[in-house]
Amino acid sequence: MLEKYKNSEGFTLMELTVAMGVFAAAMAFATGAFVQALKTQRTVNHLMAVNSNASLAMEQIAREIRTGYYFGNTADAISCVDGSGWQNLKFKNYKGENVAYRSDANSIQRGICSKATCDNIGDFNFVDLTASNVSIGNLCFIKTQTSFCDPWRITLLFKAGSAKPELSVNMLNIQTTISARILPEEVSWDAQWNKCSLASKL
Repeated sequence: MLEKYKNSEGFTLMELTVAMGVFAAAMAFATGAFVQALKTQRTVNHLMAVNSNASLAMEQIAREIRTGYYFGNTADAISCVDGSGWQNLKFKNYKGENVAYRSDANSIQRGICSKATCDNIGDFNFVDLTASNVSIGNLCFIKTQTSFCDPWRITLLFKAGSAKPELSVNMLNIQTTISARILPEEVSWDAQWNKCSLASKL
């Protein structure tokens, strides 16, 4: 019986140690690759959520501008390009409400003014339009209108990116131009607008 065990082949301690080392190294590599894949997936999902939220905010602003009128003064193209044109946009929406959009603390905000006169931006009650995981920079509005009688056309520019510091370097430049569907001649405000209305009837 003892001769049977003496002649049987097996693994030495050195062979077992080498095998366990190779297995541990393979598991460590596989685990590291899996963890890195999870991190990449989370980053991609986060950036997709940021992009989606910024797009939704832009679409809401564009929708309200399309049906708005009496747009206030905005920045010029030069100040928007050099970064000094961080502006707000005030106008009336289709309900006749005084609406304003601005950038504050890395977010886009929408404000409503219920006072009789809403000349100052401080008269508006603002709420955040973008989520806390989105960072907004260089929000700028440019009104393209050479005369009082021309249709209102607003160009919206801003940068959008992640609010996470490690991802904040990847900012997207977003720009769109919106034309208001309401023409100046369709509303009467003062003598200038009345002139547009009279001119269209001649």
